Amino acid sequence: MPFFPVDDGFAFHRKAIKAGNAAIGLWTRAGSWSAQQLTDGYVPDDIAAVLGSPAQAKRLVTAGLWHAVEGGYRFHEWNDPGRNPTREKVLERRRTEADKKARARDAKSGKQQATARSPQGSPGSVPEGLPEGVRSTPPLPYTDTHLDTRAATTSTRENDEPDDQPAPGPGITGPRSVDAKHLVASVIPIELGSAVRTALAIETASLLREFDEPTIREALQLWASRTGIGPKVLPSLVADVVKSRNANEREHVRPPGRAHDGARSGMGGKARAWAELGERVQAEIDAGGGGLRLIEGGRSA
Repeated sequence: MPFFPVDDGFAFHRKAIKAGNAAIGLWTRAGSWSAQQLTDGYVPDDIAAVLGSPAQAKRLVTAGLWHAVEGGYRFHEWNDPGRNPTREKVLERRRTEADKKARARDAKSGKQQATARSPQGSPGSVPEGLPEGVRSTPPLPYTDTHLDTRAATTSTRENDEPDDQPAPGPGITGPRSVDAKHLVASVIPIELGSAVRTALAIETASLLREFDEPTIREALQLWASRTGIGPKVLPSLVADVVKSRNANEREHVRPPGRAHDGARSGMGGKARAWAELGERVQAEIDAGGGGLRLIEGGRSA
């Protein structure tokens, strides 16, 4: 949209003072109309009559701001350098801007269509900034947490490894690395992703140096049954499994000579005394037959 410029010194220009405020109002409104309509400063009689009065138009002519022409008036020096652009220049500028916007829209539309045809990660897409030959972005870095997303996650066999294969990934080295991969692959669901299974395999390979496979397998099963924990918690779970096993063994092994303690705990005082006496007699008999003296009230030598 073109503008009708007014010089900042026009307020006290001799022509403005000579024309008067009322005529300058007509001059200003007519200038805005001419800029909008691209008439190059020409104001028809009927427009001048709508925006002002014939007397005001005459004062503008007398002051030298307008020139009377056939059918109306024309601004003085409308197209002089530094003033108003011509109709041709305004139209040319509009065409240039329209072409520029059209090219920008076409470029944006073409880019969107190319993206729709070859979404990122497909064989035909090469994201900007990647070396030649790289067809997809690198995987996201591993984070030491796992949430229970197995119910909401759908696994695609094209992108995930088969169930009977160990979890791939860097960082698993050493003589027990293969055992660790297979152990994790046999326990941890594939839906948890290769990053989590790789991290668990790293922990498992380290634990296999000190613990047997059944212990670690039980710890892995315990890990898989919980949510909100990371792979680095696995050593603590192995320690819990070992501690639980030791407690069970202590519970089932009692010291010699105390086999009837559990039964005695439910006896009264006299019954417990007779039971103890019976054990002592049996012990004397086993030692050499002196138990009869105890029954008769005597003492063994």
